[in-house]
Amino acid sequence: MPATEKILWAEGYHPDINGFIQQAHLAQVQTVAIRTVNDVSSAIPAFHALGIKVLGWRFPPTAPDIVMKEAEHVVSLMGKGLDGYIFDPEAAADSTDPEKDFNWDKASLAGLAEQFCSKIRTAFPNKLFGITSHYKAKENAPHLPWQTFFNHSDKTYPQAYWKTTDKHGNVVPIGHGVAQNYNYSLTAWRNTGATLGKIIPIAGEIALATADEIRTYASTAAANGITELHFYTATNHVPPEVWQAIASA
Repeated sequence: MPATEKILWAEGYHPDINGFIQQAHLAQVQTVAIRTVNDVSSAIPAFHALGIKVLGWRFPPTAPDIVMKEAEHVVSLMGKGLDGYIFDPEAAADSTDPEKDFNWDKASLAGLAEQFCSKIRTAFPNKLFGITSHYKAKENAPHLPWQTFFNHSDKTYPQAYWKTTDKHGNVVPIGHGVAQNYNYSLTAWRNTGATLGKIIPIAGEIALATADEIRTYASTAAANGITELHFYTATNHVPPEVWQAIASA
């Protein structure tokens, strides 16, 4: 079952917006997802001119003023043509600095989550809104206000990554591999309250992946009847054979 849509994620532009456009061409994607701390306003017309949709995403701290400024920023970007937005609440260590507290694993944040989601959904109810987070969902963050985000989400995106780097720069595995993490994320997110059929696992980190792993990700998606593929994240360090595997997925 061939992919009907491929999405390339970016934390930043490497080395600039033209470089990211070239990476999107290499990957032959139909959509890009850009962290909203970047200049997304300029990216929207540049990618739209190429027939490529643009999504925004971010994991903001839990400080209410920052969260709601992000919501206002997203509404502004949607007014400029942004095609959708994916929110990334994570579990993290608490910080005494509210501007650096990224820990959304608190039931008390359900009200703030509702305000954030409602701000965007009310302004643009027909544009994509979704949530992404750890592939184990409530097993990793039992107090995160999952259901609030699920209630507003058109699609949900578990981060079914299989490799990352530790603080020393060493490549370390996540979970038990590509197919296992993918299938585990479907079960974990369904058990957390997400709707099967709206759950779209994300591949990553592609700079650490092999071409065979990308093919395994695509074939596992197909085996589950999922034709939407997500690749995290575009950098200058993605091997050429991985770009080719993404393009062929």
